[in-house]
Amino acid sequence: MPSNLNKTIQKIPFAKMIYPVITLFFAIIVLFLFSKTIIFLTGNIDKVFAISNSSSQEGVTRFDLLNYQLIERRFGWTDLSATTTAAQTTINIPIATAASSTKNTDTSLAATEKASLNIRIFNGPEKSENGSALQDSLNQAGFIGTRTDSHQLILKNTIVQFKTTNGKLTKYIDEIKKIVAKKYTAQIGTDLPDSADYDVSILIGKK
Repeated sequence: MPSNLNKTIQKIPFAKMIYPVITLFFAIIVLFLFSKTIIFLTGNIDKVFAISNSSSQEGVTRFDLLNYQLIERRFGWTDLSATTTAAQTTINIPIATAASSTKNTDTSLAATEKASLNIRIFNGPEKSENGSALQDSLNQAGFIGTRTDSHQLILKNTIVQFKTTNGKLTKYIDEIKKIVAKKYTAQIGTDLPDSADYDVSILIGKK
């Protein structure tokens, strides 16, 4: 049995096989070194680009900051917090303006309606001069359509009458009452007829 094994081994052409084996071995070594080289180069290239990008960003940041500081000194700008506050104020302006515009519209409408009301003050025989003072108060409140006249009735209290069919007048009845009540002991009389030439009648009495 050993002799047969020796004969089999002797028949193997080791001389012919050694070159392919050596070639394969060197090919494996070359491939291994090549892969390591690629990995090494790739890692270094990534580091180089990372450093380059970092340097570029830092340069840009420094450049922008330097330019901003130069412009800030040139034009006397405040710091960034003040600029932000100014921007917030600018954003809030349109909202305030819109609210103010609505308020102004309402005020203008009220002024127009008040001016269109025809108010007649009738001085009593004992206090003929007091109608002018009340007229001034009503004019200052926006009721510029106020006129004075006279009556010959002897009244204890001042009588106020309204033409209640005038829709615009109903909003201002309480205001007119308060103005009259500051000077006189006023009481509400019967409603004025639609045929009356005025919307409000104030008959001044003794008090």
